[in-house]
Amino acid sequence: MSGQQDVKTHGSHTFVVPVYGESPWLSRCLESLRAQTVCSTVLITTPRPNSYVEAIATSYGVPVVANDSSTGIASDWNFALSQSGTTWTTLAHQDDWYETTYVERCITQAHGLDDVQIVFTAANERVEPSGSRGNDRAKRLLCRLGFISSFYIRSPARKRLLLSFGNPIPCPSVMFHRNAVAGFAFEEGWRSNLDWSAWLSLSKRPGAFVYVATPLVNRTLHAGAATTQWLPDRAKEDARILRSIWPWPLGHLLSAAYRASLLPYSALRAPVRAARRRRSPGDDAGS
Repeated sequence: MSGQQDVKTHGSHTFVVPVYGESPWLSRCLESLRAQTVCSTVLITTPRPNSYVEAIATSYGVPVVANDSSTGIASDWNFALSQSGTTWTTLAHQDDWYETTYVERCITQAHGLDDVQIVFTAANERVEPSGSRGNDRAKRLLCRLGFISSFYIRSPARKRLLLSFGNPIPCPSVMFHRNAVAGFAFEEGWRSNLDWSAWLSLSKRPGAFVYVATPLVNRTLHAGAATTQWLPDRAKEDARILRSIWPWPLGHLLSAAYRASLLPYSALRAPVRAARRRRSPGDDAGS
């Protein structure tokens, strides 16, 4: 069923799933959210409701909230965050799925800390259809170094250092404490790295980043994902962020080295490019 911005939520945690198009993995995602050991509110937001999404949502008893003022991915994510009425909120990506203890482990890890901004977990990344691994091991290494003496970090310097060699925080694993991040919004103008930019913005604010080292989110990398589609923009945005963190020429050298992290996504783009080359000019008419 469809609703507007007055959807009411209850409890301590909400999963909001920003949906685009007709993801073949949406049912798997919703199934994993319903299977959590700690019950959460679940809802879908989308700028373009369609019968495919409505049917799946109805089968799981999940409301669909239409975002009539969408201007892009940052707008969609900000709208999704605004729909939660609970203390904790996770933006669940439609192509990914969660281990059953995700909510329980995150809330337990944050227990006793009164200034938590975000809790996040490690993630497994798998490239479809090959099943090969993505960059999850490199991200876990950066987190092990960043959280070497504790499972949480508070100082702006340590939070910024965690984010200074790449973005090791898997976006779908992040659980926001909405009171601690009041006034936060994803920044417009990014196509790929709005999450990295967001974590850097939060690193400047008082509060703790909390890390669960167990991989509790399973990410699906595929040719249709936004990360893959915006790959050329991501290389430019990676360079933009790294050069803002590090002085020249170190920022330039790190951005060049960081391009190696795009290899799993580049392999996914190859068949897409080949398919486009096979199409005749007339095939694009009306698309």
